[in-house]
Amino acid sequence: MVELSENTLLLLELIHCRQTCTNDQFYNKLYNVMIGSFRSKLILNKPKEIVDAIDVLVQYFELREEYEKCSALHKLGFEIYNTIT
Repeated sequence: MVELSENTLLLLELIHCRQTCTNDQFYNKLYNVMIGSFRSKLILNKPKEIVDAIDVLVQYFELREEYEKCSALHKLGFEIYNTIT
């Protein structure tokens, strides 16, 4: 039996959620993954795409006036941006 890594399990969970959850549930789950356990890994992988994804999440949470999440995402975006400049 193949054992999947924690990263793979998180990604599979996100894919499943995208197909079965509401947008709100999906964006909140994605936010929690990006700010939580996956944060350090984001900086190492395709930073341009990650910054683009962060921008989408910020726009989503701004519309819902969840400014604390926007702030945390901005901080993450700046961390990633600083690794590519």
